[in-house]
Formats: sequence, structure tokens, C-alpha cells
Amino acid sequence: VNANEFSICMLKMTESLTEEQFDMGVHKLLTAKQPEPETPNPLEGLASKLSKMAQSLPTYNLSRQMGIVELQTRMAESKVTDIPVVMIDTRSVAEYDISHIEGSLRMHMEVYDADQMLSDAGDVSLYFCLEGQEKEAEQRIGKITKPRPRKKGDPPPPPRKIEPISDKAIVVAYDTCGVRGGMGAIALEKTLGIEVFNLTGGIVQWYNCGLPVHNKDGIQVKTLHPGIKRCLGYISAPNDFKDMASLKVSL
Repeated sequence: VNANEFSICMLKMTESLTEEQFDMGVHKLLTAKQPEPETPNPLEGLASKLSKMAQSLPTYNLSRQMGIVELQTRMAESKVTDIPVVMIDTRSVAEYDISHIEGSLRMHMEVYDADQMLSDAGDVSLYFCLEGQEKEAEQRIGKITKPRPRKKGDPPPPPRKIEPISDKAIVVAYDTCGVRGGMGAIALEKTLGIEVFNLTGGIVQWYNCGLPVHNKDGIQVKTLHPGIKRCLGYISAPNDFKDMASLKVSL
């Protein structure tokens, strides 16, 4: 429809209106409020048991949450826009090496006492390790300062200083189910100065949705490290993980 055709159509539709009615209609159109965008539900797609567990975590309400549905949407959009999605894996080397979300940066967070870390309005102190990924991290997130050597018994060091390259990046931290990912999201947001999300349900939810995971050699596998014994019960997809003896009862 061209402008002339549109004008003719509008004249026919409004010819029976009085001048006052016409003015009132135009005023309503100009002052009408746009509908509020619907807030994505981070729990969408989670199984009931995993959903309840995710909501029970102390980090659930302290950190920004992004569900698997929204994450997939953002990842698809990033392929046609200049807004990158940066995934941050906050698990240990052993967990990361067995399988991780392809392209994610491993920034292992040493967990000391989650309750203590979160007691001061989410003021956490983290220690990130990026062995072999420093250059990649600098290109995708920013320059990260080297931490001082840490000896056994030392208190947790302060977070590394990160100078963000792009404030457009969508940064999403994840771990197994959400504890370390949530704390990582809080700390990274303070350090980066941009919004950082925790993947609700962690890599367990990603894996349960049939999405691919890759080992340290870049090979797609059907294996997911559960982190701790408790998380075994949340993995519903077939899992070839065998090393049950290595699992801790808790972090």
C-alpha cells in the first residue's frame, strides 16, 4: 500500500466522524502507552524438581537470571547482529574438561562459604582462573589482571579487575545447577559494569534440553559431570559419566 492509497482509505474510514471525534481519536493514538514487554520467565522449560531447586538457591534472587529459552533466542539473534553472547563456565577443570558449552570461557570460582559470601548483599570475593584462555578472554570480554600467588590458608583474594571491551555483550555465567554460576554473575557484573546473567538450571538444563556439550578436545559427547552427588538426580538426559567415586557430597 502506497501513501496515496493509505490516505484514501483513512479518509473513507473517518468521513463520518465530527471534527471533535477525529481530534479525540488522534489524541488517543498519540498518547497511547506502548504495552510493556513481557519479562521472559527464566524457569520456562525446567522440570519441576530442577525448577524448585533453582529457586531455593541463595543466588536465585541476588543474581540476574536467564532461562534456556531466552538464551537460545539471544544466541540465534547474535548470529545476525553485533551483540555477542559470552558464556562463562564457573566450574572446575575436571568438570569443564569432561564437557562444557562450546565456546565458553572457563573461569573457575573457588567456593569457600557461599552463605558468608552472600551475606553482605551479594558482595562476593572470587578467584578466577583462565589457564590458557587469557588472550581469548581479553578479546571477548576485556583485559584481566593477573592474580597474586595464593598460598594455602590465605583469605580469598579480591576479584580480578576486568576492563570491558563492549558493553553490548550479553554475558551469561553457568555452573552445574546455579550456585557458582549465580555468584560468578554477581561478581562479574560488579567488575565488568554491565549486566551479567546466571543460566537458570545451569549446564544441567542445557544438557537436559538435548543441546550439545563438548569435551576438552572439542569433541561432542554424551557425558556431563554432575559436580556433586546431589545434582545427579537432576540430569534427565542419557549420561555416560562413570566416575561416581570422585563426586563430593557438597561443594
